Amino acid sequence: MKDKRLSCLAVAGALIFSLVIFSGCTAQDPDYTESHLDMEILDAEARDEDPDGFPPGEEENEFLYIQVEVKNPEGEDTLPLNPFNFELISDEGTEYGHADHEDRPPNLPDGTTASFRLIFEIPEEEIGETLIFEPERLEGDPLTADVPSY
Repeated sequence: MKDKRLSCLAVAGALIFSLVIFSGCTAQDPDYTESHLDMEILDAEARDEDPDGFPPGEEENEFLYIQVEVKNPEGEDTLPLNPFNFELISDEGTEYGHADHEDRPPNLPDGTTASFRLIFEIPEEEIGETLIFEPERLEGDPLTADVPSY
């Protein structure tokens, strides 16, 4: 009987020890892959020339200027604002890369916000519908925002 009690105590002690040691371990912290970045479209406007006054490369195209605001929260790494990480999806489902940008800083330090314009050249008959931002550090789904009517 005494041996049985000692065995039970040993097993209980091992369980308690295991719980104490491994209590802080999880398979993956739920916030690890979640981005706390934020992107908002402030304005959208169609124009017939780029910032340098040149017309679109194709006669039936126009420039869509999108005023975007990106917030990089406190405690995050510096965020490169590479314009090649932005993409516009039209109502036709066509994907467009940026044609130009204005006032875009190259990087966004943690705890800061930047507002700048991205410029896309699209056919006049299409409507810019969704802006996508997928920075290199973002794991999971990219940031998206609906383009307001213009």
